[in-house]
Amino acid sequence: MKRRVCDKRGVSPVIGVVILISITIVLGFGVFLWTKNYTFNIGEEVSNQALCRKIKFVIGDLCYENIIKDSENGIDIKFTARNDASDIDLNGFLITLDYEGGEESVLALEPSEVKSLSSRRIVSDFIKDVQNIKKVIITPGLKNGKDFFPCNEKEIIISWEEVEVC
Repeated sequence: MKRRVCDKRGVSPVIGVVILISITIVLGFGVFLWTKNYTFNIGEEVSNQALCRKIKFVIGDLCYENIIKDSENGIDIKFTARNDASDIDLNGFLITLDYEGGEESVLALEPSEVKSLSSRRIVSDFIKDVQNIKKVIITPGLKNGKDFFPCNEKEIIISWEEVEVC
């Protein structure tokens, strides 16, 4: 019987250690990127909430105007917003109509920024005619870069009966 001799050599110890270290570095970097993105988003959300808590604003002269746009009936909501915060600008408003059967939300038309300690007349974007409106919800918002985020805890809710025709 012939005996087979296997004279194959494995990877040298130095190359094996280099490969193991490389795999560890790549996996560690992947975990770092994943957790960095996750914690950054949480930090951004906390930062946005802290900014929202600083908002102080008042709504006045709230009214609506019946309009026809592209042969569709609708309304514009108009109001004066006064920013009483001394260290934060309001970057826009989300206007929501609560009616029987649902809600309709639109952003205020540009420019809708209200600088600190100032006021401005705000006009909503076109809202298709909705029937049986119950209330208007006006939510101030801030911009973080290009992203607009509404500060829901600062929303003002007004009964539709209190809204007059402009």
